[in-house]
Amino acid sequence: MSSLDCLSEHRNHTRSPFHDRFDDRWEPSPAQPSRIGTRRSPLALAQAQEVRQRLQQAHDLPPEAFKIMPMHAVRHGRCCGCC
Repeated sequence: MSSLDCLSEHRNHTRSPFHDRFDDRWEPSPAQPSRIGTRRSPLALAQAQEVRQRLQQAHDLPPEAFKIMPMHAVRHGRCCGCC
């Protein structure tokens, strides 16, 4: 048995709350929104909003089912200076 077969078999027999939340049947909802990570620039935020809109339309979900999460840039192990 190869190491990949062993890993696959282990995954099939191991269940955790993480697996239950993020399996193929999980769908975003207002109670558990799917997060869309993005940079804080105006262009990046506009692109993230476009992605959210397209996901809403494709899956017939409300806007609250997706949460845009702007992130800080990290340079050399330090925050970008905002905090």
